[in-house]
Amino acid sequence: MIYKTPPTAWIPRLLRWPLRVYSTLLLFILASLLGNILVVPFEQDKAQWGKAARMQVASLLNAAQTYPGWSAAIGAAVLILFLLSLEANREARREHATAAKPPDPAANGAASGGKRPLLSLTRWLLAALLPLAAVLAYFLAVRPALPQSPYTCASPMSVVAAVPAAPASRHAPLPGAPLTYTGHTGEVSAVAWSPDGTRIASGGRDQTVQVWDPATGTTTLTYTGHTNWISSVAWSPDSRYIASGSYDGTAQVWDATAGRTAIATYTEHTGVVHSVAWSPNDKIIASGGDDGTVQVWDALSGGHLRTCSAHFAQILAVAWSPDGTRVAFGSADQTVRIWDLASGKIIRTYTGHSGAVESVAWSPDAAYLVSGSADKSVQVWSATTGKRIFTYIDPHANDVVLAASWSPDGTLIAFGNSDWSAQVWDPRAGVLFLTYHGHTNWVYGIAWSPDSTHIATASADKTVQVWQVQ
Repeated sequence: MIYKTPPTAWIPRLLRWPLRVYSTLLLFILASLLGNILVVPFEQDKAQWGKAARMQVASLLNAAQTYPGWSAAIGAAVLILFLLSLEANREARREHATAAKPPDPAANGAASGGKRPLLSLTRWLLAALLPLAAVLAYFLAVRPALPQSPYTCASPMSVVAAVPAAPASRHAPLPGAPLTYTGHTGEVSAVAWSPDGTRIASGGRDQTVQVWDPATGTTTLTYTGHTNWISSVAWSPDSRYIASGSYDGTAQVWDATAGRTAIATYTEHTGVVHSVAWSPNDKIIASGGDDGTVQVWDALSGGHLRTCSAHFAQILAVAWSPDGTRVAFGSADQTVRIWDLASGKIIRTYTGHSGAVESVAWSPDAAYLVSGSADKSVQVWSATTGKRIFTYIDPHANDVVLAASWSPDGTLIAFGNSDWSAQVWDPRAGVLFLTYHGHTNWVYGIAWSPDSTHIATASADKTVQVWQVQ
């Protein structure tokens, strides 16, 4: 009798290739994780390896919780691919064994598979749906609720009454080409203007923080104390020191004039340090990161002082109130919270965003906060009541707001986007003031000059550009 392949056998035969693909993908993922863990230089203490491993695990868990839909879909796809690969491999072995000897007609249905491969595949697919359902149920159960904001956008007239008016002399930006700083060899993700107005600090993927003259673009200092991407930089109020946060899991403080080594290194975070902010009193620093905590520590000794762990997802932005009594921080869980240090309590939670909050900044009078989000909006809200004052969404943009900063004179708000632009918004009237298109990639950072006349923008195009606003 001539053995005939059952009509349903093409299904596992077609799917035999995923077994090798899945194995290769799994090995690649494991190798990538191992490579990230071992990226810590060998000359450092071997204990850093354990910290690097914990950082990788924390980042994966936070990413899964921040993007539950994508995580569940990818996990289910990988699981189904794995199960189909197993079934295809088993069917291949079954066909090989059957071809080695004449099949028994009485057992042909069972030996050849008959309709069993299809039934078996169905069982595997049904089995794959159970873990998928469990993952979705888990995220629905543990992910913080995201209620819609009960507030409606205020009219421009009500905003005019709430926010001080701008000087009458302010008009469109003055003509003239911007200054472009090209000292970095990788994406520039952070920028800060010194309070005395004489220097700019910028950091990025090249693992350096560079201090330079905004008038000439001349580099005055390059700091190389970090071992991974620089995520944030902040000046001390007296312009003597700089604090920098990094993907290496540390925050460091160093002398802005002649610093080559860190004065203080803070290592209490267990994941990427996304944001650092120096308090107005010049003595303490707040930092937030992938471990879901905001931590306050001594600027010169690096000693831990307090921790707030109200969030369950990454802390992406931290900002001190102008009086130094509160810390506002935005998170990937789509909220902004205000932490009162005197009481140690969260005194305000803002839930107006529908995407991760990438940036937070106080108004100079501490009455308002501005927050930029992955939901493509910039929102201004009351720090006292939590009521949203106004929302700006560019009708022509479809990109993430990566940075937002209030001008020192309190009249304008600047923000950078993933559409390569930087925009300046007038919160008095809730209208766009101007748009800057000098970059050729994402704009990660925004910094105002102390006199509110210039803006420095840091970009993934490896440049920082300084341009006039008035």
